[in-house]
This record gives sequence, C-alpha cells and structure tokens, in this order.
Amino acid sequence: MNKTPGSALKRGRVSFSRLGLLLLAMPTVAYLVFCFLYPVVALVCRGLFDADLAGLKEDSATGPLSALGSVLTSPDTLAALKTTLCLALVGTGFSVVCGLPLAWALYCLRYPGQRVLRTLVMIPFVLPTIGVASAFKALFGSEGWFSFLHIEGSFWAVTFAMVFYNASLIARTVGPVWNRLDPRLA
Repeated sequence: MNKTPGSALKRGRVSFSRLGLLLLAMPTVAYLVFCFLYPVVALVCRGLFDADLAGLKEDSATGPLSALGSVLTSPDTLAALKTTLCLALVGTGFSVVCGLPLAWALYCLRYPGQRVLRTLVMIPFVLPTIGVASAFKALFGSEGWFSFLHIEGSFWAVTFAMVFYNASLIARTVGPVWNRLDPRLA
C-alpha cells in the first residue's frame, strides 16, 4: 500500500465523516434560513394573521384567518390576478408565435452566420434582469428611440419584455429537438 500524503485523494477514497459534512453544510443552511426562509415565513404569517396590515378588521367570530378571505376577494386582488393571468396568456401566445419560427430558422436551416445568430438568441439569458429593464426603459421611455409608441409601463411593454425572454427560451429548447428529428419524417 502506498502511504504517501495525497495518495488516498488520488485514488478517490477520501470520505468525510458525517460530522465533517454537517460542519461544512451549516454555514450554507444558516445563510438560507436567515436570508430566505425567515423573511418568507414572516411575510406569509404577517399577511395571514395581521389584519391591521391590510387595513382590515379581524372578525373575532371567524378567527385570525378572517382577513385572508377579505384580501383574496378585494377588488385590488382580483384586478391583480386578472392582469397577471392576461399577461401570462398573451405573453405565452406571442412567445410561441415568435419562438417556433425562430427555432426553425436557427436549427433547421443552414446558412452563413447561423452560429452568430444562435449566440445572439442567448442574450436574454446572459443579461441581468435589471440590465434588460434599463434597456427597455431607454428604448421605450419618454426619451427613447421608440417613445412615439407610448407603451412605457403599459400592458404591452410588459408583454414585449416577456416575449423577449420567452421566445428565445422556446427557440433554445425546441430548436435542438427539431434538429435531431429525421428529415424523412417531414
């Protein structure tokens, strides 16, 4: 047996004890609990059990969750749900309409510059969200190149941003699958 330092590491036989793994995982778990779990649980509990937070009066006959029904049926909540559902449906529809032809053009056709275009389609995934939002604001804002459209902050501006991300997602997901299909099946 070779007992030189590092020989066990080279053979892949190094194992941590359970205590060692626990000690390594503790900072990560503590970070996740402190920065994610605690704020989420606090926010949910405050929203469910603090009637004064939403400007509602708690009904003592129905208990602490009485405010929940009032919040869920309020006109503001229903309007937010309606807007969210409409944005999701319209954004998904336009993303599919734009993404499928893009996938076909990027993966099923052969032409010069195809790899460059595939790389450009990756831009929405590489850029941070705040960078894309700033670019959209610069393009469609009151001083932007497309300010004449007057869509800044509107339903259509949000839809356009959703299509920007999701059409490229559809192209990058569907395109490689179409590329592997047998052309004789078409």
